[in-house]
Amino acid sequence: IEVRRAGRGTPSDFTAAFMEARYRDGSAMPDPLLRDELMTLTTTGYETVGDGLSWVWFCLCQHPDVETRLLTELDDALGGRAPDPQAVSSLRYTDMVIAESMRLYPPTWVYVRLPLEADTLPSGTRIEPGSKLYLCPYVMHRHPQYFPEPERFDPQRFQDPDARRRLYYVYFPFGIGAHKCIGEHLAMLEAILVVAYVAPRFRFQLVDASSVRRFAGITLRASKGIRVLVERR
Repeated sequence: IEVRRAGRGTPSDFTAAFMEARYRDGSAMPDPLLRDELMTLTTTGYETVGDGLSWVWFCLCQHPDVETRLLTELDDALGGRAPDPQAVSSLRYTDMVIAESMRLYPPTWVYVRLPLEADTLPSGTRIEPGSKLYLCPYVMHRHPQYFPEPERFDPQRFQDPDARRRLYYVYFPFGIGAHKCIGEHLAMLEAILVVAYVAPRFRFQLVDASSVRRFAGITLRASKGIRVLVERR
């Protein structure tokens, strides 16, 4: 922000766009808010999708049958062409693979909500105003009542187009309720396009799956990365 204020650097970026934005009264965004908006954009618009895609390939590397079916769909739908947004609707199995990967490894692994008023949960638990309620997709996505053999990677769980709607309060990688992530559709579009472009062109082979350790920070990531060998198909 200081670099932009001094008139240095490339002006055609999000920092400059936010700095030029004005409220209805003509005022600009204060620097602390500007900083927070840029951090939110970086974390939710880039890091989460990147982490999610890392886990997609971690799963595909260990399930060649799923990868084979994915490649078949991409070949049938695209015929070697680069994907575009219009092709996404035909990539149903690709969407299922990403959905199942996010079930096991949701980039946003926990949410917190603060009730403004007192309430009582269906269980009878009394909730006071200002209490912190933690909702953990990482745990809920492994509930055996809704996901048999919960640790098994199986995109077929989402074969029914209505599966995500029926599991609305159980499967929520993008959150739920009034504050559900507004970037859900953009994130899925990005993820599907990246998988559709990369998968037919490159093969990834895990160097050592046992070395991959999950780290629950702001996002769910591999603590030391996911090492793979890359081979052009």
